[in-house]
Amino acid sequence: MKKLLIIANLAHASPRIPGIASHMHTFDWEVTLLTPPLQKDAAALWAFPKNFFKNVRIIEVPYRGDVLWWVRTLAVFFGMKKEVGGLTEKIKHELHITGGHSWVDRFLMSYQTIFGYPDTEKYWYKPALKKARKVWPKENFDAIFSSSPYPTNHMVASRLAKEYYVPWIADFRDLWSQNHGYAYWKIRQKLDTYLEKKTLKNADAIIVVVEGNKQTMEALHQKPVYLIRNGFDPELRNDPPRQLNKKFTIAYTGNIYVQNQDVGRVLRAVAELQDEKKIDATDVALNFFGPRYNWLDAEIKKLHLEAIAQQHASLPREEAIREQWAAHLLLLLGWEGVEGTKVIPSKVFEYFAALRPILATGGSEHDEVKRLVTQLQAGTIAVDTASLKRAISAYYEEYKKTGTVLYHGSAERAYDLSYPGMADQLAHILNKFAAARQIQPAA
Repeated sequence: MKKLLIIANLAHASPRIPGIASHMHTFDWEVTLLTPPLQKDAAALWAFPKNFFKNVRIIEVPYRGDVLWWVRTLAVFFGMKKEVGGLTEKIKHELHITGGHSWVDRFLMSYQTIFGYPDTEKYWYKPALKKARKVWPKENFDAIFSSSPYPTNHMVASRLAKEYYVPWIADFRDLWSQNHGYAYWKIRQKLDTYLEKKTLKNADAIIVVVEGNKQTMEALHQKPVYLIRNGFDPELRNDPPRQLNKKFTIAYTGNIYVQNQDVGRVLRAVAELQDEKKIDATDVALNFFGPRYNWLDAEIKKLHLEAIAQQHASLPREEAIREQWAAHLLLLLGWEGVEGTKVIPSKVFEYFAALRPILATGGSEHDEVKRLVTQLQAGTIAVDTASLKRAISAYYEEYKKTGTVLYHGSAERAYDLSYPGMADQLAHILNKFAAARQIQPAA
């Protein structure tokens, strides 16, 4: 069995990396995974596959913490509420700031722009490199696979691949300098582009999760770029289907990126339907599970939707998935602007596994997410308020007549998007470059 070293931050690379890594042994690759320290409840929090720790050797590498450790320490010292997710939102909550572009947002972004180069996890580089060098002589890995987020992971992999002359595949769930949501200053982007090209110079291949990013990475790096989408754990598939909530429920799980996603049109559609008496507030629920946003509470109050729309605390991944299973509709917010063609949120694959109708809104009717939803017949595309009203009305009418909302998608096609299939694709790529690599470096 060949040996693979994976370098990833599991707190941010889940569920993709645990999902893929757990199945690599099936394709003759034994995995060792290098990661920053895990929380005690990490397995439950991120819903690692059942045999994850059996199939993958985990090496946790301690370090001093990210560049925001002092801000986080102050937040704890001043008693900021844990249930308010996200450091920025914690501070804004305590200061009663509701806007999406406040001075708090600008300050933390400016701080990260200057002191978080190349990323906020930069202090992990040296400890990770030191630990990898220590275990390498015993393991003698046949290949390296590094995954974002955090360029630091790729920088560690780049150094090791050069030192030990083994194939290295760099995986980008989100792009680095060419990221669709790049928020740093322009001069910082030029520095990131330079460092990215330098770091990936000795990568054998690059993997992206969205078709629209292949051309971007091929043009920038002049090397093979493969597509391996995000997927879902077949163990977390809603089969047989769970009983639905008594109320007609629309559920959204995860973060809302206020600069790139517009939840307002959904709220307006529901508010208008309520005003027109086409839905009854007593049997309708619009639930948001994730970080608590002051601006979202303000918008809900402004539209008089307190009886319908509610924010709930972030849940461990398994619990969030169970909420998806119990909902009549799963809300998917598209990415606004042309860059939306390069974005597929990982939650969409959990939605496919939930086997519940997806209500996809925002962005373009023709972006990649919408194409997948259409191909799987997994729900309805409604990019504006008017079409949202029609879609919600139709589903609500079905609920009132039958007591349920049926899923008409292709369960078999959805299964093709599971992590065993992704592991199979990665194994083929690794085998190709491992076979091509000479035993000794060329002179």
